[in-house]
Amino acid sequence: MQKHRLAATDVFSWCHTYVGQGETPNNDTHLNIRLNGSRAEYRTPASGILNKPTLEFSANNFPYRALEPHLIAHAPGSWPRITGPRRVYYIRVRFMNNSLQFRSATEDDSTELALILDVAGRGLPAWGWSQITKQGQSCLELGREQIRTDTSRSLHFENWHVAEFQNKFVGAFYGFSVEDPYPEIDFDTVPECFHPILELEKVASGCWLLQAMAIFPEHRGKGFAGQLLSKAESVAKASGTNRIALQVEEVNKVAFGFYQKNGYVEVDRRPYIPFPGSDDSGDYVLKCKVLT
Repeated sequence: MQKHRLAATDVFSWCHTYVGQGETPNNDTHLNIRLNGSRAEYRTPASGILNKPTLEFSANNFPYRALEPHLIAHAPGSWPRITGPRRVYYIRVRFMNNSLQFRSATEDDSTELALILDVAGRGLPAWGWSQITKQGQSCLELGREQIRTDTSRSLHFENWHVAEFQNKFVGAFYGFSVEDPYPEIDFDTVPECFHPILELEKVASGCWLLQAMAIFPEHRGKGFAGQLLSKAESVAKASGTNRIALQVEEVNKVAFGFYQKNGYVEVDRRPYIPFPGSDDSGDYVLKCKVLT
């Protein structure tokens, strides 16, 4: 039996070949399989007379979505029948790393970062930008310019980390260390929908706050979110703190469950205050994690 331990995001392809005496490999069938779990093993017979190839997994703890743990394989069409003596079954496995590549953001990323920030904020950033645009100016244009040029803001591109896969922009995140003591804020000058966010930010004083993290739709469901979060935690530790915090809307069930599964515990919450055009409800929840 052959064994190989897989990483959480390994992608691999395999083919089966039947070979008779004096024959060359033929009847290859290729199949791409992506594991979305934290650990698995595959086992294959090295030889034998088989009616169909087998590919078995013994696996546990799939954190991103439920997958069949024993057999994650289906090939189209029918398998070739085995006839004749001394047929031997071979399996070839080719591993392709599904790991993201991370880099510091540059000014040229500002357009994508404005979109990522608005995706992470469920439309609130774009609404906020729309309140201060000039006549005829796009709200995303203003947000892009803040990210590109305003070094006084935490959302400046120099505070972002970009994730790429095969040289394509997948997603990004940014965060910062929350001041302790937290500065006084004149809430009369801030739109009401931002009040609960700022109140929870104050509770997170002394933590590294993951302010925004998102992945573009075409790259979701591939196990990338865990890699982004792991990188964010590394950046938080490098800042000199052992606590990371984030805010997530209760109504965002996918994100809420994702952070909970990754060890984030609720610290405080505030009622969500909608902005014009938003139909969200529930609470903003502050979650924290101690980094070891």
